Amino acid sequence: MKVKAYACVDCHTTFQHPLSRGRPPIRCPKCRHNPDPLRRKAVRSAPALTVLPTAAERVAEAAGHAEPVLALVQAELSSAGTLETSTGAIAVSLARLLDAGGHTASSAASLARELRATMAQACKDEEASDALDTMAQRWRDRRKADGA
Repeated sequence: MKVKAYACVDCHTTFQHPLSRGRPPIRCPKCRHNPDPLRRKAVRSAPALTVLPTAAERVAEAAGHAEPVLALVQAELSSAGTLETSTGAIAVSLARLLDAGGHTASSAASLARELRATMAQACKDEEASDALDTMAQRWRDRRKADGA
């Protein structure tokens, strides 16, 4: 049987090992069977992550609101008159989810996109109801004019 010399990656000593078809050894028998951490290289651990405030949190701190997206959505829906509609309730719910945080970038993007679409629908509903109200008022005015 042929024998080859190898160098240990931990203690850098030379050791003999029989040649085989498998993977060559990287540690000498002494280091392989001794789990002493001082003899082995230090295992790198993941660096500690520092959690930085998000842009929404910085805006909230500056404005004094705990939930900036929710406050803006409620203000916009109130001015449009659709806060008490089902579409408005969905928009408020999505804004709360977005303000809660803890999302991955793709899920936050999906929430923001859905919130934008819901807000567009809520504003569109307000425009449609304004148009219907205007048409109903014209019809009432014509009836009064014809009946008077």
